[in-house]
Amino acid sequence: MHGIRKLAKRLDRDERMMRISMPLACDDYLSDMAGQYCMYPDPPLITSPDAVPSLSFSALKINLAAHHAINEDILPTGTKAEMAQRLADILETRRLDLLLGRVFGLSESACTSDDAGSTLDTDWEVDSDVTEVESKAVLSASS
Repeated sequence: MHGIRKLAKRLDRDERMMRISMPLACDDYLSDMAGQYCMYPDPPLITSPDAVPSLSFSALKINLAAHHAINEDILPTGTKAEMAQRLADILETRRLDLLLGRVFGLSESACTSDDAGSTLDTDWEVDSDVTEVESKAVLSASS
């Protein structure tokens, strides 16, 4: 996932379009983002990793507890430094996953429901190992 996030960041920054083959494991992960962490936390929870250093110990615990409610592998415990790093990592991953979804046309429903099927915009054959996707700009331009 790290490499595909990096690609999406670059495509977005350079306003480039590309068609790629994405491993099904990546498609499965993106289709279940809502099970990874809290996708759209309500205030006073934060969404920016840049805001993490200003949080108190209790605010870190509250933010991590919200993510823990979605994914029990996320621990809402530890020292302030450990919790700050954990929350910053989660929020950075979330930011890049949302960018990845936007660049490759992931539908909003993948982020908010438990759909079993793929939510990537594809309109061609899918083999057993990869899902081919295009950046959203390409899909829009070809419509």
